[in-house]
Amino acid sequence: MVTPPDNGILSPFPMHTDRVEPLAVLVANQGDLHALCDHLGLADRNGASFFMSRLYADPAGPGRRPFCLTGPVLGAAYAALLAETLIASGAATLIFWGWAGAIADSLFTGDVLVPSAALADDGVTAAYLEDSAAGISDVPTVSPASEATTVVTTALEQEGIPFSSAPVWTTGAIFRETPARVKRFREMGAQAVEMETSALFAVARFRNVNAAALLAVSDELFSGTWKPGFFEPRFLETRKQLCNAMARLCTTP
Repeated sequence: MVTPPDNGILSPFPMHTDRVEPLAVLVANQGDLHALCDHLGLADRNGASFFMSRLYADPAGPGRRPFCLTGPVLGAAYAALLAETLIASGAATLIFWGWAGAIADSLFTGDVLVPSAALADDGVTAAYLEDSAAGISDVPTVSPASEATTVVTTALEQEGIPFSSAPVWTTGAIFRETPARVKRFREMGAQAVEMETSALFAVARFRNVNAAALLAVSDELFSGTWKPGFFEPRFLETRKQLCNAMARLCTTP
């Protein structure tokens, strides 16, 4: 006997169903979103307000698949809100493009990571409690859909963009990436930290749709000293390359 899901008292409701397509791409950074829209010929005036984001749609033309884009996206709770609404409105595959900080010395600024799993630590309060690192034990792990991951990796390979695959740590407390917490999650297998992926994977799994992600490494934390790389040439070039890959992903039938 299949047990029905424990549905919430509140239910997601459809929005902009004329704009939401089966493939929905969520872009974390506003600059990346605008660059991708420009690349695809989607004018800002054609976007619609979507909570605190913008929603753009391309219903498909010759040689293009139907897709929609939304962003910016910041944090697990907001990512889940967007994901739930997109799914309720007709999306069947969610692809997330975001940034991450390297917590293992196998990754450096400008690298590209396709998460193989996400360790869910996206609550804020616990990260601010005393000795919060010591209490980390059974952290839920959520995986992407293999079908959606293949869509991402194929686009990267076709653009000739090298990438690696490894678990990530999703946190909701950006200023509580302490040395102890970084060490603990690295010991659990995470190689990078970001703020949205576990929520997107979890919502997609709960709603029985596909989800995957790709992340540009924007900074490094593994030495115990923060090394931001937001303006480094290699990171800026990676963002341009990923824009090309995401455009290919969106439009290839």
